[in-house]
Amino acid sequence: MSSIDPLEEALLEYTRQNVGRRLLSERELALRFDVSRAKLRKVLRTMQAAGLIESRQGSGAYAVDPTAPRLRTIAILVDEELKLGDDPFFTLLFERLQRAAQEAGMQSLVYRIGTGSIPASYLHDGAITLGRAGAEIANGYATHTIPMVALMPGSKVNAAGRVSVVQLADTEAGAEAAQTLIAQGCRTILFAGKGDIDASRDRFAGASQACESAGVPIRILYISLNYAAGIATGRTLDIKRLDRAGLIATNDWLAAGIRSGLAQQGGPVLPIVSFDGLPLAAEPSLAIQSLKVPIDDIADDAIAELGRLHRSQAPSARLLTYRLTR
Repeated sequence: MSSIDPLEEALLEYTRQNVGRRLLSERELALRFDVSRAKLRKVLRTMQAAGLIESRQGSGAYAVDPTAPRLRTIAILVDEELKLGDDPFFTLLFERLQRAAQEAGMQSLVYRIGTGSIPASYLHDGAITLGRAGAEIANGYATHTIPMVALMPGSKVNAAGRVSVVQLADTEAGAEAAQTLIAQGCRTILFAGKGDIDASRDRFAGASQACESAGVPIRILYISLNYAAGIATGRTLDIKRLDRAGLIATNDWLAAGIRSGLAQQGGPVLPIVSFDGLPLAAEPSLAIQSLKVPIDDIADDAIAELGRLHRSQAPSARLLTYRLTR
């Protein structure tokens, strides 16, 4: 007959004594229970999946009352304009969300949504929206009793009632991208993106501010945010006529296309900074410097946030903002 792991038993007792409180840090817990941090993390992940611990962005891990109401079935509402399969970033985020829900013992049902209202039956015990279409849905349900988390809905949604919002620090990321190229000696910056996409617009705004401060000109190339559009742009981009140019691409998939198009016409290697931190950007031959979105953390935190909203049974929305890192 199997017995409970001594570390798990000790942590269970520790969390029972600290329900609702922030737990010690991983380092402190490892010292307290005299175990390696690797072993500690494994047990903590198991306890989090069981709903005994929840992670709160920027605050740490908290002990949860296992007898509190739990989410059983949640909806993942995906913007119908997101081409999952063709958009590597949102495809990966969607997959991570499903995995995080499964690890938390939740069933996730997927619905495609556009603008306008949706049947209340779509929401189940709680809902996570993915993409810009979630803005109207989230605003419409701000006073609803069912908890919701809106992931990357754009600039039109404020956290309110029982609707928390997850966004990226896109303006700051754009500024860092420009500063990276300027530090590498670039004296002209090109920005490949679209003005009607929130992330692209905000990243361009940040890059423009950094360029203005450094006295470096920046020019936007209005382009669809996909690989094929990147190839077409790279084939025709005349960088020889630009003064030590560098390029910022709104996402990795676009950056990879531009790099491929540039390679086909030959010429000097153009420094490129992009965003998302997808595996494809790590390919050395592409020479793309990508600022990484913490996709795993966002997915885990979105599920934890939905659970927190569900347990609170009161307006307790939050705005969660994530930085992109090198």
